[in-house]
Amino acid sequence: MEELKLKEIQVRNNAIITTAERYPKSDIVKVQNDIKRGKLVTLEEHNNLHKLVQRVVNIGPNVRDIQVGDWVFLNPLYYLDRSITEQQNSIQADIGEKHMKEHYGPRYTFPTIQLDGVEHLMLFDRDVEYIILKATEGDKEYTSRQ
Repeated sequence: MEELKLKEIQVRNNAIITTAERYPKSDIVKVQNDIKRGKLVTLEEHNNLHKLVQRVVNIGPNVRDIQVGDWVFLNPLYYLDRSITEQQNSIQADIGEKHMKEHYGPRYTFPTIQLDGVEHLMLFDRDVEYIILKATEGDKEYTSRQ
């Protein structure tokens, strides 16, 4: 049986499809390990994580205020991976949530979909914190609705 390869879809209800831009693996993020000692550690954090700013490429019929082409800032709380701090009967459970988050940083798992061989995020309108009308990040400029 051949693999199903999606070329184009229409999402339903309040679903949103965005780009799936990721931080480069080469980014090194400094994270404060121990606030009292002020010690900084470098982690290859983002672990190739998705950026929180994405461009909307498809919306469901019940999505209000968000349009295709908008740049949006995502609220990743629904996709927070809590497995590191919620394991029972393990060394990690004894270490404590505050230390784990400071040392390893939060991890997020966004649902993805492949459209025409390109990875996209499959989200809902509640996952959008706000629409970016105009912003810059270094040399990159984000502009929506112009």
